[in-house]
Amino acid sequence: MINFDSCSKKRVSYIIPTKNRASYLDEALMRCRKLKGPDDEVIVIDGGSTDGTKEIVKKYPDVVDIFVSEPDLDGCHGQNKGLLLANGKYTRLLADDDITHKEGIEQAVSIMEAHSEIDILLCGGVKEDTKGKQFIPYLSLGTNFGENIEDAFKYPGIVSGCGHIVRRKSMARFGLFPFGFNADNVFVLNFLRYGATVRYARINLYHHALQSDSITVRNGAAQKLHMLHLAKKYCSTPFFIKFLARETWKNNVFLRPFRFAALALRRKTYKEYKKIFNIPKKPKLEYVWDGKIA
Repeated sequence: MINFDSCSKKRVSYIIPTKNRASYLDEALMRCRKLKGPDDEVIVIDGGSTDGTKEIVKKYPDVVDIFVSEPDLDGCHGQNKGLLLANGKYTRLLADDDITHKEGIEQAVSIMEAHSEIDILLCGGVKEDTKGKQFIPYLSLGTNFGENIEDAFKYPGIVSGCGHIVRRKSMARFGLFPFGFNADNVFVLNFLRYGATVRYARINLYHHALQSDSITVRNGAAQKLHMLHLAKKYCSTPFFIKFLARETWKNNVFLRPFRFAALALRRKTYKEYKKIFNIPKKPKLEYVWDGKIA
């Protein structure tokens, strides 16, 4: 059997797909200068930019190990090029406008080293929408994420590409990034459906601020419909019915006034309930980034 790990020349391959985002790339490579370890590599895959991206890359000869600039089909195409060129035992896709914390990477690599059975480690962090509202993908101990493919739909924020650390040799069995909507979610789904070991660790790995021009914002409705299609394809019928009802209630524009009214009524009722029975205020959830597998 081929020992892929022994063939790895690097520890972590950081892959940055980009196109016509020179200013973002400049900041990303500046951050990589602090993030990159002595045994790591940085791969920049440019989709054929015309905005000075090449000049930016030339500023960082100490950071960028591999640079490819040529037309591609889309971001997933660029990501796959980077994955095929990677020499690392582990791969980490970097968005040019995200922040990845070095302490989180070190924690994640330590877990992957200690648990050779893990194919993908999903980590927590901070997501921020275009209005500045934050969401923290976080699971408590005992969740046992990854035991069922339906976990990817129970905790959709967990499977996004922001938190992936992938064992490179696992892709020989479970595949590269697919094209189309929700590519990062489908990537994890493919690993789960073929029997890969996918786990979540309580690691503060990243800060992802959603930009107004991002694909997620532009194609939000289509992505949600695609997730419903995936749930129908991969999940049990009872689970799919619940998932469909939940997503319809959350996202249907015609139900929105009723949802807001129901939420307001629930808050008011619960407030009165707590007052009558003298129930103390629920303490604010504290996020414990202890590096443990949930």
